[in-house]
Amino acid sequence: MQCYVDDNPECQTSYDSCREDAVVGLQMRPVDMAYLEACSARRMECMNAWPADSCYSTPARESCVTEAQACLEKPCGEVGACILAAFDLN
Repeated sequence: MQCYVDDNPECQTSYDSCREDAVVGLQMRPVDMAYLEACSARRMECMNAWPADSCYSTPARESCVTEAQACLEKPCGEVGACILAAFDLN
């Protein structure tokens, strides 16, 4: 869970708990908006080949969002796995 909030003990074991706790009170950064828009558009091009929630990055470190953004350039069949790897969710 290297991409998420360090001081939340849930982040060491549960992505869902970490994300729920981290998102409360956070606002989307410009990098999150850019990623959401690009990811959503690419997902539509790829016939929804990965879950929509993979396009939300608000609690993630900016470096992980940038890495996930680069995944969108890959062929459709590779994007979903690349995003999971970028956000350390494998």
